[in-house]
Amino acid sequence: MEGAARSHGAAAVPPLPAADYHGCPRGTVVRWYCFYKNRDWNENVAGRRLQWSDPHCDDVMDFEQWSFANKTSSWVNTGFLEVTVWDDTVHKIWTEAPNSLSSYVGSSHNDSARFFEACACPSARGISRPLNAGETTVLFSDP
Repeated sequence: MEGAARSHGAAAVPPLPAADYHGCPRGTVVRWYCFYKNRDWNENVAGRRLQWSDPHCDDVMDFEQWSFANKTSSWVNTGFLEVTVWDDTVHKIWTEAPNSLSSYVGSSHNDSARFFEACACPSARGISRPLNAGETTVLFSDP
């Protein structure tokens, strides 16, 4: 895909109108970001999916509230927000750009997600950590 950066384990998908990506809804107005228990968006092994559409900039979310701490293996972000994820030690482990997804977070980050925030401008809010190399890939575009 022209102009798209690629990260390890990610694959390009074609743009879609209102629909979903691996069960994560994508409306024309309301967009979602989803976290999956298993790699490949739970497609090969059944597992839980958590999803949100609202921004969480002033309140960093703890996956433990949903008994999902250290259980994320893949994700989809169909939204307009940038999602940042941290581990138990509040070390940034990945950033999800709007309209991106990852089939597997990688062995070093698998089952490590503890906290997240979703903001339009996360660099000016919340917990600030340096960006890790190869964190995310833009995979589809708005119509």
